Parts: sequence; C-alpha cells; structure tokens
Amino acid sequence: MIKKKKAQLEAKQAELEKLIDRIDAFINEVDDHHVAAIMRIHFVVGKTWRATCKEIYGYADPDICRDAVRRYMEKRKWNKG
Repeated sequence: MIKKKKAQLEAKQAELEKLIDRIDAFINEVDDHHVAAIMRIHFVVGKTWRATCKEIYGYADPDICRDAVRRYMEKRKWNKG
C-alpha cells in the first residue's frame, strides 16, 4: 500500500514538474518583463495575487497584477487572431 502511494506521489510530482517547465517556457517568451515577473511569482513560485502585488509594487492590491496579466493575455490573443 505504501509503495503504491509513493509511486502515485512520484508520478504526480513528475507531472507537476513538466507543467512547471511548460509554464516557465511560456513565461520566457513573454516580451513584457514586468508581466513575466508577475507571472513567475504567481504561477511558478506560487504566491497569491496579493503577495505577488506586494512583492512587485510594495502594496497588496491583487487587482493590479491580475489586470496586468489579463491585459497582456488579451493583447496576445488579439495579435494572434
């Protein structure tokens, strides 16, 4: 039972590492370094939007960072569409 759970955990960890690699590769392609920093802190490091904003701007207004990422993604979609 423990070996089975350990194998499941290791498989899940490998899956998460691949996902983080994909996210990191995407962030490396982001041409706005400010937005890339926000994405990296939030999506890779795993901080909340509030903590991400506090780190980037020095105050905790999560809407600022969320909106910056949203605007970037909308712009990217528009340019590809």
